[in-house]
Amino acid sequence: MRILVVDDEKEIRDYICSMTEWEALGCVIAGSAANGVKALELFEEIRPELLITDIRMPEMDGIELAEKIRETRSDLPIIFLTAYNEFEYAKKGIKLGVADFLTKPFRGADLVQSVEALIAHRKETRSWLEQEEAFDLLTSDSLSDDEKREWLSEQALAGETCLLLYVEVDHIVSTAPERTPFSKLILKREIGASVEESGLKAWAATTASGVYLLLFARSGAVPGELHDQAMTLARKIIEQTDHEAFTLSAALSRELATPLDLQSAIEQAAQGMEYRMLLGRKSVISFDALESMLAERKKDTEFSVLRLGDLIRRVDTEGIKALLRDSYRQLLSTGAGKKEMQHVCLSLLDKAEQVLLESEILISSEARVDIRERLLSCVILTDLMTLTERQLLDYAARMSSTLGQSSKSLVLETKRVIEQSYMEDINLQTTAKKLNVNYSYLSRLIKRETGKNFSDLLWEHRIEEAKSKLMRGDLKAYEVAYSVGFKDSSHFNILFKKMTGFTPNAFRAQAEQRPKP
Repeated sequence: MRILVVDDEKEIRDYICSMTEWEALGCVIAGSAANGVKALELFEEIRPELLITDIRMPEMDGIELAEKIRETRSDLPIIFLTAYNEFEYAKKGIKLGVADFLTKPFRGADLVQSVEALIAHRKETRSWLEQEEAFDLLTSDSLSDDEKREWLSEQALAGETCLLLYVEVDHIVSTAPERTPFSKLILKREIGASVEESGLKAWAATTASGVYLLLFARSGAVPGELHDQAMTLARKIIEQTDHEAFTLSAALSRELATPLDLQSAIEQAAQGMEYRMLLGRKSVISFDALESMLAERKKDTEFSVLRLGDLIRRVDTEGIKALLRDSYRQLLSTGAGKKEMQHVCLSLLDKAEQVLLESEILISSEARVDIRERLLSCVILTDLMTLTERQLLDYAARMSSTLGQSSKSLVLETKRVIEQSYMEDINLQTTAKKLNVNYSYLSRLIKRETGKNFSDLLWEHRIEEAKSKLMRGDLKAYEVAYSVGFKDSSHFNILFKKMTGFTPNAFRAQAEQRPKP
């Protein structure tokens, strides 16, 4: 196998070229270059069968070099030498069908092992490249669903039940002073061996730090069977691929009715991996279980928001503190991260400000923006909850102050409106509009201050006016009813007796029998 080595660091380039292991592998260093431009000049002359290249180089980097080579040699195996944190570069390399990545610094034995694996599995490598292309095709934005469906039909996979299993490196561990190199080719081989033992058909594709496996259900499989098999496979991969240098975790999508849904499966797997920080290394996260947990959390959040509204209205500061403590414990118990907690806290602030607005307590847009900026800038969860509690208690204090100043005067104003307009068609809404307050707020305030509803105050005043008119004796009972605002004389008669103990006519008769002063 003829090898072309490209790296801008002369020491690394010379080291690779001088390695004595190449001869035993049947390999020869056909040429070397310091950047992509020089490598392209050599390429047609030496016709290499393997390219080993650094990613970051002057003039032309390894990504651009690989893109140009792919135009004429789509089957050429490429090994990238890369720093472990060069994630964006690595993602581009994956799309180019790069055979392997080796993290710098590396040992000669690691590079030899990677090339050995490449030689031993050249046929398998071609199959892997085809599978990588299948992943690119199914997640491409440039192809329509019909075009993808047609391609799947050609593969006899259009309606096949499948599931995405994503296996990712937790982190690189090294007891040596230098970083331990990590080879995706070797990882992919080991994962492939576990898949083969499982008997499941699978397509594989690499990411910057792991491997996707699109698993297909066996013929006649019942719903849920593939999911159970994938869970078993995930645990087996994690147990069998237990390196000193790194550990693995896995995330499962839900079962898919067709490979057309691959993009949503990738998003589900990514969402599962977000919870690895809380679950720890060697985790296996199922999206089905995660979705159930998220639905329960959403329900808990909605209930907390509703409860907070009542607590703010009642100015129950101890209740507000208790609600926040309960919410915090619930979020932690379900594995919520910082973003989820921020969302809950923002929802609580929104509800509190809505309640204040109902009570005609305005919060300036500048103040609302400021508290949200401070909340979103919190990096410690306890700081986030402390800031939220402080702000909610401040809102409760504003509510208390406003209620203390305005509640009695508003009730008096309400009674004054009733006295002036009782004979008209008035109600809670029209009265609140006259007083420039929210009708729900006015209703709660009347109830708290008087123990009665608005309609009770209205009926009471109308009956008192009716009693006065009846005692004068110049109107019939039904005329009195209409004159004080009742639209139905029967309703008037029933309500009058309920409130006085007499019918209107009986009340008049009793009043006429009283001795005049």
